[in-house]
Amino acid sequence: YYFGAIFMSKNLVKNNSYSFKFTKAHLGFLIPYHNHMNPSMSGVILVGEKSTDDTKVIINAETFTPSSLHVSPGDSVEWINESDQMVIIVSGDHDMGGPDEHAHKHPDKVVETEFGYLEILPR
Repeated sequence: YYFGAIFMSKNLVKNNSYSFKFTKAHLGFLIPYHNHMNPSMSGVILVGEKSTDDTKVIINAETFTPSSLHVSPGDSVEWINESDQMVIIVSGDHDMGGPDEHAHKHPDKVVETEFGYLEILPR
C-alpha cells in the first residue's frame, strides 16, 4: 500500500483527460486515488508484473469506471471526465473530516521523489 502523493491532475472539465505513466518504482504498490473535488469518489491501482485491465478510467458524475485497475510498469492510466463537474485526480487517500473541515493532509514541505513526473502549471 502506497501512502504518499504520486500524481495530481490539473482541473479537468467535461471531455478533458489526464494521464499518468507508472514506472518500475511503483511495482508491487497498491495506489489509492480520489477526486479532490468530491473525495467520496475513489479508486485503487495495483501495479504488478502484468496488467490485466484496460488503462482508461471514465469519470462519471459520482463514480470512476472502473474504480480499480491492475497495471504494470510502463502502462499509462488515462482518466477521462465525462461528467459535468470539474474534477482533480489525486493519488493517495483523502481523509474525510467533518462538514466544516478539510482533513486532507498536505505536506509541510515538498520532497523530491523519483516516482514519476508532475507537471506544474501557473494558476
